[in-house]
Amino acid sequence: MENQYQPAPKKKGGFLKVLLIILGVIVLLCLVFFVIGLFAADEEETAMSDAPQPAGTQQAAAQHEAAQPSGDGESWTVLLYLCGTDLESENGMCSQNLWECAQVELPENVNLLVCTGGTAAWQTDFIDPDYIQYHRIFNMGEFETLESLPLSSMGQPSTLGDFLRYGVENFPADNYGAVLWNHGGGMSGVAFDELHDADSLSIAELGEGFSTANASFEFIGFDACLMATLEGAMALSPYGNYMVASEEVEPGSGWDYTAMLDYIAANPQATGAEVGKVICDAYMAKCGAWGESCTLSVTDLSKVQPLAKAFDVMAGEMTLDTGDVNTFRALKQGIARAESYGGNTDAEGYFNLVDIGDMVMNAQSVLADTGDDVLDALFGAVVYNVSGSARANANGLATFYPIKAGNRELDNYVQSAAFSKNYLSYLSASRKGWKAPSDFVGADFSNVEAAAPDATVADADYSVDAETWLNDDGSFVLDIKDGADYIEGVYFSLYQMDYAYNEYMFLGRDDDLNVSDDLLQYTDNFRGVWPALNGVFVNLNLLESTDDYNLYSIPINLNGEQMNLRARYNWATESYQVLGAVAGAGDNGFSARKERMLKDGDVIQVLMTGQNWESGEESVYSVGEFTVSGSVTLEETPLTDGDYLYQYEMDDVLGDTYYSAEVIMECKDGEISVYETEEE
Repeated sequence: MENQYQPAPKKKGGFLKVLLIILGVIVLLCLVFFVIGLFAADEEETAMSDAPQPAGTQQAAAQHEAAQPSGDGESWTVLLYLCGTDLESENGMCSQNLWECAQVELPENVNLLVCTGGTAAWQTDFIDPDYIQYHRIFNMGEFETLESLPLSSMGQPSTLGDFLRYGVENFPADNYGAVLWNHGGGMSGVAFDELHDADSLSIAELGEGFSTANASFEFIGFDACLMATLEGAMALSPYGNYMVASEEVEPGSGWDYTAMLDYIAANPQATGAEVGKVICDAYMAKCGAWGESCTLSVTDLSKVQPLAKAFDVMAGEMTLDTGDVNTFRALKQGIARAESYGGNTDAEGYFNLVDIGDMVMNAQSVLADTGDDVLDALFGAVVYNVSGSARANANGLATFYPIKAGNRELDNYVQSAAFSKNYLSYLSASRKGWKAPSDFVGADFSNVEAAAPDATVADADYSVDAETWLNDDGSFVLDIKDGADYIEGVYFSLYQMDYAYNEYMFLGRDDDLNVSDDLLQYTDNFRGVWPALNGVFVNLNLLESTDDYNLYSIPINLNGEQMNLRARYNWATESYQVLGAVAGAGDNGFSARKERMLKDGDVIQVLMTGQNWESGEESVYSVGEFTVSGSVTLEETPLTDGDYLYQYEMDDVLGDTYYSAEVIMECKDGEISVYETEEE
């Protein structure tokens, strides 16, 4: 039987017709899904409009893929670790930097991830202070919150490590950059979480956190105070190519994030060194007038190990120097002239950080065998460095040096930051009452550890004997009779006698003295004048003395908040310059990061401390007040008529202070008369 189901005869162009029908069906389905998508998007937009919005930005879900490694080195993932603390909850400083990030339209090959936490309140609406959150910011401030995790301390290495690892695993790229934003404290670390008793990432914990990221970072930056240290660079050297950080304190306004991200977006092939240079230059421009006191540097982490080895060898020579009092004194005096950071008075606190290059150059006469090697390694490691004129001796990296540190600070240094056995030997040999642990495990530099001398200056039984007298000119003279070899520096203190309240009002401590060539005799240079701030006499405290200038700290209240005014006396111009206000150390070992210039409308109260000479009780007084309008001047001004107590102070090489007898300097009608005090 013939098959009645015959195939239809093929027509010319039939395949095209079928294809057109198929395409038509596809187009129709796309239209259906598009309409459904419009309704879904409208519902999503309505729901998202009720969500918190960031100031100055627009929320939107990310529609594009994360940057993938292209193999040509031109994709980036930048991770910002933002521990807001009081800088954010009180002043919104972190939010201001986020706003700067939002000014950049990032291309597809650049991702910006942000970890937020560590503060009681955020002044950016899309951030919830009750969680550790990860966010992605892109396309002129659009953002998405990627994760909301249980609240944990941002001072824990696991919190840092989890964020870094998340970014690397979920947003892989050819290059990674990481920035830690917060307070910094040098040896006390960074990221002080105000929700967890100011818990912070120690130097050792920084290394622990980065070790879990499973990636090498093109740059690791610290938008925080006092973090450009050799100890920090050593801890991070296995995990990154370059470190960007400041030796000195930073103002709360921090880096210029628009400039940083603009550069990365336009130059994705850039190295960490090139990005770091842009960060440094933009930071100095942003600091403006405060830039005179600012520092920022870029360190090649691949060259830190040779620097640390050279430093370790030099520390061996320093240890040997402790066996001879004259050599040791020259070493101590040289280091005392080196630039130090963060504070160096009781009012400001002590961070015990000294610039490595300035330290070596000032003590090179007794570091002849090893100092040049340290300088060569330092200048090779620091590839870019910026600093203002008031920090002209900054060379990019600081190190711990106990300007005024107790046993607790030394113990903490050993536990969290030390790397050099020879340096610990030096610290042990140059102090009384503290010894480094014998089982210390530091970096292995495969060099011969220097043996401490059998007898060091710290072991010697010595005393300082000095006498004072009035010469025929009526000047007050200090003669050092015994122990002069042990004297590191001589200063004077000046007090105003307040007979109405039986108090000494402390005017300050300085080194303005006439000195004999043999350094055995000192004569006062009291001229009946003292620095006055807009006409108000100040409490002047010497921070450091260099060949070009002296740096001073003056306690004040600035708009009701206790701070310290920084001022510089230039030897060339023989005049003072007011640099700005710093807050000094917080209670938990970090810089308060409230540094700024004075501005019109600021209310300044000058503070002095009075001590009752019968009870010994101390009280802090406001001795004068003014509102800033225009320039603020600090200049020598004739003292008011009255009696002033004058006394020499001698600091020895081990940190002890000896006091001379006092005299009364009477100022009356422009004339000065000097009287010995009555012995009790």
